Amino acid sequence: MSQWKFERSTQSMRLMAAFAVEHGIAMSEVLAGTDLQENELIDPAMVVTGQQELRLIRNLVASLPQIPALGLQVGARYHFTTFGVLGFAIVSSSSLRHALDLALQYFHLTFAFTRFQVTDSDTQTTITIDDSDVPEDVRQFIVERDAAALISVQRDFSNEPFLLSLNISFPTPINLAAYEDFFGLK
Repeated sequence: MSQWKFERSTQSMRLMAAFAVEHGIAMSEVLAGTDLQENELIDPAMVVTGQQELRLIRNLVASLPQIPALGLQVGARYHFTTFGVLGFAIVSSSSLRHALDLALQYFHLTFAFTRFQVTDSDTQTTITIDDSDVPEDVRQFIVERDAAALISVQRDFSNEPFLLSLNISFPTPINLAAYEDFFGLK
């Protein structure tokens, strides 16, 4: 988990905290154990560690267990603007593949806890989301969030269909329709 000690902006934590508050969770509850105050989330100079973000994610997941596909709902709120300069570079790319290559080159500037592995064949590009380093207690949320963020940013870039299939490493979700609807799969 030491790979998440690098600093990142508060943008992702701010987005998740706002989601929690919209669903009736007190800001103090969602920030518990993060060593952050609410006013620090809006400070553009403030940086946090991945460990602080993981703590907020744990608080969010514990506070909202009744929301199916919670990570999808949160990840859908991540747009190119969430990623600052990297996001603008991505949507300024000449092609979807160039945008993906750029995102992979600067992946450390995203808020992902997973790793994306891209392989090409003659007919398709496959993106594997490696969750092997993600703590088990928040794995489903983080995989959902990271996958949904990928698709949300892709949709900011282009309306072209992007996802042909989806295989997940955790048990089939109870609310499979949420996956089908969000990812456009049937």
